[in-house]
Amino acid sequence: MTDLTDKQLRYAKWYLKHKDRIRNVFVLALILLDVALIAVIVYQSVLYFTLKEEHLKNMRELTIDRIDFLAMHQHFAPQPIVTDSLTVMRPDSRKTQYDFVITVFNPNPDWRVTIEYYFSADGIETPLESGFIGPGEKKYFFTSLLF
Repeated sequence: MTDLTDKQLRYAKWYLKHKDRIRNVFVLALILLDVALIAVIVYQSVLYFTLKEEHLKNMRELTIDRIDFLAMHQHFAPQPIVTDSLTVMRPDSRKTQYDFVITVFNPNPDWRVTIEYYFSADGIETPLESGFIGPGEKKYFFTSLLF
């Protein structure tokens, strides 16, 4: 025969006596779990269908272009450089030499400006020259014309 102890026999007797109850409790727990899951699904479905239109409206609003890019570009566009007094000097009246000096100011706080410039006198132009002006900087550009 088998070597079962009294304790094991008592547990086996208790199990056989309560087997139907244990199965019923397990089935009841599964039914309660099923009911809870169905309730959550129904609640989420109702919530989805009641908030669906608002959600779609919010999504449409996110895609609307509300930024006025034209105004933004005008606001952040670089300002034109400011030129002050152009001075034409003729150091020697016997020679046909002219010295040109102009004051240039860059009013842009974030923009470095690269410019190309030339001067003209009596229909004759100086060669094309280039220079730069840093942000907020005031500079003098000069050249000489000899003819």
